[in-house]
Amino acid sequence: MSSKQIKDNIFLHSFYLIFSKISLGISGIIFWWVASRFYSIEDIGLGSALISCGSLLIFLSSLGIIPTFIRFLPQQKEKDSIFETFWSLSFFLLVIFCLIFFILINFFIPQF
Repeated sequence: MSSKQIKDNIFLHSFYLIFSKISLGISGIIFWWVASRFYSIEDIGLGSALISCGSLLIFLSSLGIIPTFIRFLPQQKEKDSIFETFWSLSFFLLVIFCLIFFILINFFIPQF
C-alpha cells in the first residue's frame, strides 16, 4: 500500500468511527424523547439508572480488552486462542459482577 492509500484508509475509518458515535448519540436522544412521551418520570429515571449500571458492569468486566487486542493481537500467531481466552475471562467477570450487583441491589435501590 502506498502512503496515500494508508492515509485515505485512516481518514475513512476515522470518519466511520465519528459517524457511528454521532448516530449513536442522535438515536439515544430520539429514544429518550419518545420514551418521555409514553412513560412517567420515575420509569424514565429507573430505566436510565439500569442502563448506566449495565454499562458500568460491562465496562468493568472488559478489563481494557479492546486496546489490548489492538496493541498485541496482530503480533500473535495464535490469535484465536488469545481471543477466546480474553472473551471467556471477560464473560466470567461479567457474570460475577452481575451476581454481586443483584445481591447488593436492595441496598442501593429503594423498594417501590
